[in-house]
Amino acid sequence: IKCNGDWTDYSDYSYFSTLDEGSNCDTPTNISEDNITTSSVTLIIPYISDAEEYKFRWYDENGDPTNEYSIDNTFELSGLNSDTEYYWKGKIKCNGDWTDYSEYSYFTTDCIIPSQPGSISGNIEVCESSAQAYSISSVSGATSYTWTLPSGWSGSSSSTSISCTAGSNGGAISVTANNSCGSSVASFVNVSVVTTPSQPDSISGNTEVCESSAQAYSISSVSGAISYTWTLPSGWSGSSSSTSISCTAGPNGGAISVTANNSCGSSVASLVNVSVVTTPSQPGSISGNTEVCESSAQAYSISSVSGASSYTWTLPSGWSGSSSSNSISCTAGSNGGAISVTANNSCGSSVASFVNVNVVTTPSQPGSISGNTEVCESSTQTYSIPSVSGATSYTWILPSGWSGSSSSTSISCTAGSNGGAISVTANNSCGSSVANSANVNVIALPPSPVITLLDNNVLHSDAPNGNQWYNQNGIINGAVNQDYTVVLSGDYYAIVTLLGCSSDESNVVNVLVTSIGTVEENYNLIKIYPNPVQDVLTIELVDNTELINFEILNALGQIVYKGSVIEKTTVQTAYLNKGIYLIKFKKGVEFEFKKMIKR
Repeated sequence: IKCNGDWTDYSDYSYFSTLDEGSNCDTPTNISEDNITTSSVTLIIPYISDAEEYKFRWYDENGDPTNEYSIDNTFELSGLNSDTEYYWKGKIKCNGDWTDYSEYSYFTTDCIIPSQPGSISGNIEVCESSAQAYSISSVSGATSYTWTLPSGWSGSSSSTSISCTAGSNGGAISVTANNSCGSSVASFVNVSVVTTPSQPDSISGNTEVCESSAQAYSISSVSGAISYTWTLPSGWSGSSSSTSISCTAGPNGGAISVTANNSCGSSVASLVNVSVVTTPSQPGSISGNTEVCESSAQAYSISSVSGASSYTWTLPSGWSGSSSSNSISCTAGSNGGAISVTANNSCGSSVASFVNVNVVTTPSQPGSISGNTEVCESSTQTYSIPSVSGATSYTWILPSGWSGSSSSTSISCTAGSNGGAISVTANNSCGSSVANSANVNVIALPPSPVITLLDNNVLHSDAPNGNQWYNQNGIINGAVNQDYTVVLSGDYYAIVTLLGCSSDESNVVNVLVTSIGTVEENYNLIKIYPNPVQDVLTIELVDNTELINFEILNALGQIVYKGSVIEKTTVQTAYLNKGIYLIKFKKGVEFEFKKMIKR
């Protein structure tokens, strides 16, 4: 239909037939089919000699029609579904006109029998009365399955699997796949039925055994058995899954039993009764020394053990001695270790009793002696050695005139006037080692110096070398010459040190410094400024024409600066520590002092 200038889609087809008014042929009857297969058929309209064309109108399984035309009275129809009913009708064209359709004719395509099922899955060795399951993969086109079981089995199924109970007989399990067209070739699997093993024969082996002895028991193999279960008396050890067992007897007798097993169960047990004879009990404590000297004679013993017929003694390596009684006399070797003894009878030996024995050897020679080998007379010295294994004490020997004692690895002593050897031995209960020694040289002390006070507060020592000056406050650093100029009042003495050894203190001299007062009287001749000073000090000598040497000394009398002046000079003082200093001016043998304050 055309609306508003546009056409609609076509409607569905409608079929009609014109009346056959002029056909010279009769409406066909007795239409038929031939060569029916699963997918094709030959349609036949009875032959008419005047026929110009034949029309075949067939309907599929849904009733939808299809027209086919042929100049022959047969038509090969293909592409059909198997086991499906179709129907059709036909008519003939004669002299340009068609006859009416014939009556409908019905036919069904051939069926497809299912293919043989695949392998059957499931156990092929089973126990009688056990529950089993077997299955196959589904087969295309099959609508059911037929299972066949061995005689005496129970179970049924029309699906791809079957659950069943095994009987006493083995045989074939088979299955076919079925549909309306028939059954497939059967697939099958052979299954054997396993029975429980019979009772084993008598057990072979000793029926009277010693405790802790190794034993073996066995039976003949049992038909159909794949393993064996052995049971031993309480306290025995051993295991086996074969026809024999190796085991160790415990303290108790009892029954040894065995069953034969397979996947379907265990047989009735066979058994044999066994009695146990015990070995002697462990001996009591061993009496004897536990710490001995090498090569010493020793004796050890135990109390007798009930039921023992002999005893076995074992000594440490290197010891000598033997006995089969409850005591032994022996000679100690160089090695310690365990002395053990067992009590014996026909069933064996007891658990051993033992005692650990330590062999004490004479200590080895001590190592090198550490300490000074050149010392000052009357000085305190310390000497030592590394500890010696096995030593319990040490013996020190000092040179004649020395004092000190020790029983340890070190000694503190006071040197005498004589040198000589210092020696030490390591000791224990078995003796003393070879001594080790060190030679020591003694340096005599220098004589005590004698000091005197000279002019201008100068102290003088009669020792030309090694002087060190002291006052009541202690050592005066840097005061090491034979002469020392005193700048502060106090008590002064000297000590002389030569070759590292120091004398006793000299006599003490008290010095009262008075020269500063003299300098003050000549103040107009020597000028120092500024005073107190910080960075630069000016020294000026009034009406002086000669070179005058001067020294600046700190409160300890140490010289911190030396210089010379005729009329005027300057001194850098920034580096000096804060405090009081003296400037010592020297002209010939005369001295004058000036006090300076550094801030």
